[in-house]
This record gives sequence, C-alpha cells and structure tokens, in this order.
Amino acid sequence: VDNNPYVVFKNSVSVDNKFNLRIDKEMSDGSRPDAEFPIQVLLGLEDKKPYTGTYNLYDENGGLIGENQTASEEGILTLKAGQYAIIRGLMGGNKITVQETEYGGRKAPGYTMTGPLAGEPVVTENNISGIAKEGKDLGDNPEVKVTITNYPLPGLTVSKTVSGNMGDRNREFDFTVQAQNSEGQPVSVNGTYGDIVVRDGQFKLKHGQSLVIPELPYGVTCTVTESILEEEGYTTTVKVNNGGEMNSKTVTVENMDTAAVIDFTNTKKLNVPTGIFTDNLPYLMMLAMAAIGLTGFGRSRKRVKKSRDDD
Repeated sequence: VDNNPYVVFKNSVSVDNKFNLRIDKEMSDGSRPDAEFPIQVLLGLEDKKPYTGTYNLYDENGGLIGENQTASEEGILTLKAGQYAIIRGLMGGNKITVQETEYGGRKAPGYTMTGPLAGEPVVTENNISGIAKEGKDLGDNPEVKVTITNYPLPGLTVSKTVSGNMGDRNREFDFTVQAQNSEGQPVSVNGTYGDIVVRDGQFKLKHGQSLVIPELPYGVTCTVTESILEEEGYTTTVKVNNGGEMNSKTVTVENMDTAAVIDFTNTKKLNVPTGIFTDNLPYLMMLAMAAIGLTGFGRSRKRVKKSRDDD
C-alpha cells in the first residue's frame, strides 16, 4: 500500500437525472400577432435563481429559427405566438417557475404544466411552478412542458347602415369615439384604419362602411356618438354585438375584454298619405261616374246637331 493513500471524490450528474423544459406560447383564439412576449424562467426550491443559459427557438411547425439563444441575466427569453423554446439538460428534482412578465395590456395569461412532475403544479395569477421528478422516475426522454396562453386584445367595430326611401346612401355621417383604460385614463384612437381616418376622435362613415380599431387595452371603455340634427328627419337606432335595437345616438361599451361591434342605422322615409283614397273612395267614384256621364251626354248632343245640319 502506498505510504500516502488518498481518496478522490467525483461529483457528477447522471444523464438519467436530466430533463428538458419546453415553453410554448399560444393565443386563445389561434391568432398570430407580431408582439413579442418576455417570459422569465426561475430554478430552485427556495432560493429561486434566474436561468441564464441557452435555449433553442422553434416555429409552430417545429422548424429551428434560433439556435443557442441566451436568456438574459433576469432569466428572460422572448417568444411570439406560435413559437416555443426548449431548454435542455436541467437537473431532476428542480423546481421550475415560469412567468410572463409583460403581456402588452392584455388580460393575464393562462398557464399549464405537464410532464414528469413530483406532484401537481401550482398556478397563480402571475406564474406557474412545479417540481420535476428525479432519476429513473423521470422516464425516457423526459420533458416538462409549459404552455402560456394569452388572450387577444379587444377591438372596436362601428358600422353604418342607411335605410328608407329618403335615406341618402352617399352622404357621410359624423361620429365621435372616446376611449378610457381601466384606470379611467384616456386612450388615443387616432389613426388611419383602412379608408377611415380618425382625427381627434372624430370620423365619418357612409352607408355600408365600417371603422375597425384593433387591439385596444384590456378593460377599455368606449363611447361612440353619432352627430345628426333632429330636423334632418332621420331616426337613429343602434345595436351592440347583435343585441336588441335601441333608439339612441350614443352608446357606451364598458370594461371590454373581447371585441365589440356597434351597428348604427339611420332611417328616413317619405310617408305617402293613403287615407284620402280609402276614406273618400265612394265619393270619388260618384264624381268619376258623373264626369263620364256628362262627357257622354255632350258627345250625344254633338251627334244630333250634326245630323240636323246634314238634313
């Protein structure tokens, strides 16, 4: 035996005690907005630490679009709707916490976590967390999958219909739209939306036209008013989301969490009085018959006179 015996300790993590973390970004309506969503990944049971390693980025069809991307010092990686990221080689037994740190004025997202977990994941309003199994309990090709589902921003559509035999379908009708966020602060809606221009909240619509304002803040309140004088003879009605018809020129939709559709209809008719025909029909018929009789009598006298002249 050597006079200087020693023991060497080697610490290593078995490949059998590693798993991959997949994070998917989805929209509840299947849409694909161009917005980027920052997602934070924290690891650890008590002393949570940001994940600052690398990840691969994929599109919804599984195509690699970013290899060895690096998370920020705060553990932030960025995803668009339809994309997913894979972090490889995390150690079993880790507690994983995933949260979206900014969702662009949208409703707070929903979270799910599946895979080889040691218990049910914990979901709060702000994040989701779960503890991965260890060793052989992870199974083959272990993957913990987190799906973050965002909700679309509410939009506003205002449409115009002109009806009635006197309605001017070529005329532009004046409207005003005002918007406030959930805290009562004004939200600007000025801009160009297709062929419709909104300036200082004012815009014009003809028969068959619609103003579509997309992606307003979650919880927004919108008030739309049509400006038209009573003496012009139009009757104005309005419907919200195909609901009941209201006799009003102003409508308010509060605390919007989904899209709202407001339909304004202006009706102007020329009423032809028909009562005189039905109420006086017998007298009119008598007058008509008398006129026919007088005409016939006059023609008869002319024929008699002409016959005498010929004699």
